[in-house]
Amino acid sequence: MSQAQMRVSHSSPTHINLLIRRLTDMEGFDGSHASGRFWERHPFLVLVVIALAVRLIIMPFITHDYELYHWALVASNIESGSGLYDLRGYFYTPGWGYIIGVMSAVFDFIPGLDVYGDRITELLPIEDLRFEDHVATTTTVAFSFMIKIPTVLCDMVVGWLIYRLVRELTGDQRKSVIASALWFLCPIAIFMAGVQAQFDSFSALLLLLTIMLVRRDRCFLAGMMFAAAFLMKFFPAFIFFVLIAYLVVRHREDGKILKSILSSAIGAVFAIVLLCLPSILEGDLLDTLFFVTSRADTISDYNALMEFGSWAMIAVAVSGMFLAGYRMWRTPSEDADEGLFENVLLALTCSMFASIMPQYLLVLMPFLIVVIMRSDPKMAWAWAVLSFAGIMTSVVNGNIMLLDTATFLGVDPAWVCSVAVCLESIFIGPFTLCLLYTSPSPRDKRQSR
Repeated sequence: MSQAQMRVSHSSPTHINLLIRRLTDMEGFDGSHASGRFWERHPFLVLVVIALAVRLIIMPFITHDYELYHWALVASNIESGSGLYDLRGYFYTPGWGYIIGVMSAVFDFIPGLDVYGDRITELLPIEDLRFEDHVATTTTVAFSFMIKIPTVLCDMVVGWLIYRLVRELTGDQRKSVIASALWFLCPIAIFMAGVQAQFDSFSALLLLLTIMLVRRDRCFLAGMMFAAAFLMKFFPAFIFFVLIAYLVVRHREDGKILKSILSSAIGAVFAIVLLCLPSILEGDLLDTLFFVTSRADTISDYNALMEFGSWAMIAVAVSGMFLAGYRMWRTPSEDADEGLFENVLLALTCSMFASIMPQYLLVLMPFLIVVIMRSDPKMAWAWAVLSFAGIMTSVVNGNIMLLDTATFLGVDPAWVCSVAVCLESIFIGPFTLCLLYTSPSPRDKRQSR
């Protein structure tokens, strides 16, 4: 099969503090008013329903053409008997590829999923636009919906873990509900799960599990989760020195520093071998590092000024990793937990300079939310700014995200191309969601799978 066939704060009150206090003083959030309204008795459940509803509504119809095209391509390659790296199309470590493989097996039992997408000749000019992330292949509505299910379910689990963690740290169920709402209703989380199908939420999930386990001194399991997290995408690796320093701080008095570090290391090695074993056996282990090496190659293609700027930003990211680890190491034992979350957030924030893309914000968002709820409500401004900037950037980058639906409804591809060219010329994204609903149907399609 060819590739073309597809494939909490001690400071004086602020407006943010007062807002959070009003929200957390609402009756019924702690479940003490059993006779109250349903949403007062079960606020978390209501949030889950709302979050799912929002994602389910947009999943079939709003899609990032470039990402979904590659997920369809990977699924097709797997179905043809090829490995993740045998044919070009999969550029990440194997974790997400395994999930696509499972979904590909599920697709065989779902009517209407025998075709994943259409290659449309009239859309070929779209691949020559200034933005490279456009393809002349549109995925079907059924495929777009189904392939987003893992990322949406992952969002729900992350929200639940944030709820559990904030409740454990603060003892306040009302704050834990607000914390989960900041995740469930975060525009970037909604977009990446329901539109772009980017799997950074899995890194966030595994990193949250890492922190929760290491706080319980379950070092072997924490090491496994940490390795799995940075094998999804490399950003979680930036908290490495924070984790080591936390174990040192926590076990300074009991002499278990070496034991806890070794246990974590063994767990990490075990997870790496387990997840990469197929690639090791097939001799394509180096291909699993393409996500990192390709970015280094891209930097080398820049002009001198841009190359210097890129390496300078990477230096900021690495410096932040060491700084966060040093600050954690200097933290008093009695403040270890508070220092853990603050320094994890610092390291992850600095890591964003290594490669600035909106989907990567998903890794740090849960820890920003925990810090907001636990120690510094003023940081809610950072949540708002990052959410706004992230969603605006995502919309601009995905300026033809209704392309698949347009094709499904019979919109003229030539008109779609002209709209995309116009949007690239003026570089405005927020208005694109109201486009693409006129004109006759496409004339030439080649079905593909």
